[in-house]
Amino acid sequence: MPEGGPYRDTSAPIASRADLDWSRMAGDWTVVQGAPLGPLGQPGARLSLQTGGNGGEILIDAGSRSLRIPVDIAGPGRLRPADRPRELWVLWADADYRTVAIGTPDGAFGWIMDRNAASSRDRVNAARDIMAWYGYDLAALKESGQ
Repeated sequence: MPEGGPYRDTSAPIASRADLDWSRMAGDWTVVQGAPLGPLGQPGARLSLQTGGNGGEILIDAGSRSLRIPVDIAGPGRLRPADRPRELWVLWADADYRTVAIGTPDGAFGWIMDRNAASSRDRVNAARDIMAWYGYDLAALKESGQ
């Protein structure tokens, strides 16, 4: 796929997780695999998600650069960044909210994030299976160090 996406076949069906519990999504995450969203979305980037009420913020730390993005909860499993044109959808989360797959319907990016940089291979594979089902190009999902 070309640099900058799209990283998914947009004719494939896609859905956000309808029963997502935003309070369990709060906290620190590491991008373990991803089709990047600019320099801040590279695998290995650290994120902190804070939610409350109908919104919150995402803090992204990619080493030499960081960004704070206010977000609104746009629907079940969906965040709308205040200054961005597209919604972020949580496509899948394991039962304990340790690993999640997140992306955009237009395929501009997709991430697999984990609470720990050394994620369980089984959970990452489950997230990859979901992303493949939703039409993501798994070859475009790069790991840290690639």
